Amino acid sequence: MISHFSIGRLSHSWLYAASVLAMAVMDAFAKGASAVPIAQTLLVRGLIACTVIVFVARSAGMESPIRIPARPGLQTLRGLLVAGTVATFFLSLRHLPLADATAIAMIAPLLLVLAGRFVLKERLHPLQLAACAAGFAGMLLIVRPGGIGLGLGAWLALASAVLYVALVLVTRVLGANSQATTTAWYGNAVVTLLCAAVLAVQGWTPPTALQWATLAGLGVAAAVSNLLHTQALRGVEVAHAGTLDYTVLVWAALLGWLFWSEVPGWSTIAGSMLIAGAGISAMRSGARGAAGRR
Repeated sequence: MISHFSIGRLSHSWLYAASVLAMAVMDAFAKGASAVPIAQTLLVRGLIACTVIVFVARSAGMESPIRIPARPGLQTLRGLLVAGTVATFFLSLRHLPLADATAIAMIAPLLLVLAGRFVLKERLHPLQLAACAAGFAGMLLIVRPGGIGLGLGAWLALASAVLYVALVLVTRVLGANSQATTTAWYGNAVVTLLCAAVLAVQGWTPPTALQWATLAGLGVAAAVSNLLHTQALRGVEVAHAGTLDYTVLVWAALLGWLFWSEVPGWSTIAGSMLIAGAGISAMRSGARGAAGRR
């Protein structure tokens, strides 16, 4: 049973924080695998993720997730969005320092606030709107004064954020009638099959031993992050989880410095703090608004 894992005694908050760290480590491995064709990187990641999801489902006594799910068309769209979200972010790491790409992509939670208002017709608090503006200003602070500009890397990171918002919206539509493990497995299976089709045309470039180790590390880190994330969300409040998400900015800066001697400039630090502060403020404002409507 998954509840028998040794992590069971840890608080859900610590589990969630650990999942964010694992995600940062995955991104670092992705940057380390920059020389590997992106389709090969996603193929290895998808194969490991599918294997871990099946293992977890069986360990928890759940039905096998390997099946054609309900609403297969929408599930396939979700899988394509998973592929696009991950591929664009991993590709952005080939052009930007790890801290910069992560900070730009973290505009996604603020875009979700706007999507909630304009797509889902949710109420938008004035403070949330101000936070979104501040977060956008933080993103501009990173891509402009630091000399990066809106180059290919910045556009890819922004594209990843936009695709992530679409992914969350589709997942929300599926959530009510789909088993979580089936949705997760099917999404990764779509990514794996898509990459296999691309490689059938593009051809396979044999990775070196070091690249194989990096790809394996990426896949394991992704699986660990997903496992901890799923377990933590059983008990952590959504607003608190969203706050912890922004700790990835610290880990990205630290890992970038340790492995690639990437020292964040003042604009990256200031922009990251502005984005994190704006995101936390938006979530807290939304939580207070929801409490007031009960």
